[in-house]
Amino acid sequence: MTKVAREMSPAVADTGNVARVRNRLLHDMHDDRTEVGRDLTLYPTWFIAAVGADRSTLVLAPLVGASSEVAGSGVGLRRPQWSRQEEVWVPDERGQVWMLAATRTWQAIAVGGISEGRVTALRVAPDGVRVALVVAKPSGGSVLGLARIVRTAAGVTIEGWREVAVGGSAMAPQSVIDVG
Repeated sequence: MTKVAREMSPAVADTGNVARVRNRLLHDMHDDRTEVGRDLTLYPTWFIAAVGADRSTLVLAPLVGASSEVAGSGVGLRRPQWSRQEEVWVPDERGQVWMLAATRTWQAIAVGGISEGRVTALRVAPDGVRVALVVAKPSGGSVLGLARIVRTAAGVTIEGWREVAVGGSAMAPQSVIDVG
């Protein structure tokens, strides 16, 4: 993580809770791979999304300036992830998926198709239409699956989840803890 990011807010001190930076032009700059000597004042609309140390708040902090804002709250929030639609997606420890829309609206997202288990991690595809989900099963272990992100006038949902086999064999699939 860059020195600049560490100075912005105590909430971004833990690199495990920091999502990459995104600006209005949809140009990536990774928090841990910033070019040495880059003048960050040239990027006033770049933000870092971070989960606070108590895992109950989603914080947005600009790269330039010292102010940060609490953008959402929940219980046991996990690693945030940006989409190209300028949304921040965050699963929580209960399996609920949250999204901070580009309009800064914090909302719970319905996830359809998962018959048992809870979402523990996610990754939105670059096209913003698909999402990979890690689902912890009540019987133990976790599986990887894919689903569609559906955007309608009524809101955003995740639908059509289906499990994807990862390593191992059909008789003994490998457990998954994260997706990236």
